[in-house]
Amino acid sequence: MKIERYLRDKGLPPNIRGFKYLAYMIELCQSDESLLYNRKMTANLYPILKADLKLDISISAIDRDVRYVLKAGNINVSISRFIANALIDLKSEQD
Repeated sequence: MKIERYLRDKGLPPNIRGFKYLAYMIELCQSDESLLYNRKMTANLYPILKADLKLDISISAIDRDVRYVLKAGNINVSISRFIANALIDLKSEQD
C-alpha cells in the first residue's frame, strides 16, 4: 500500500499499533479532506476509525497510540499537520 510505504519512508515503525491507525486516518482523509479540517480530529476521525476497524479501545487510547508512533519516528509535528503533509506528498507522487 502506498500510504504504508510513505509512513515507513518517513521512519515510522510499522510494528507499533498507531502505525495502522495513522495509515487508515490518511486513507480516510484522502477520500474526504473535510475530516481533517472541519472540527477537532477527535470528534471526526477517531470515532470513524474506531467503528471501521472495530476497535475495543477508547478514543484517548487511539490518540495516544498515534502520537506514540510519531514520537517513535522522531516526528515533531501535530497529528493533523502530519496528515496534511502526507496528503500533499502523496498527491504530488500521483502527479
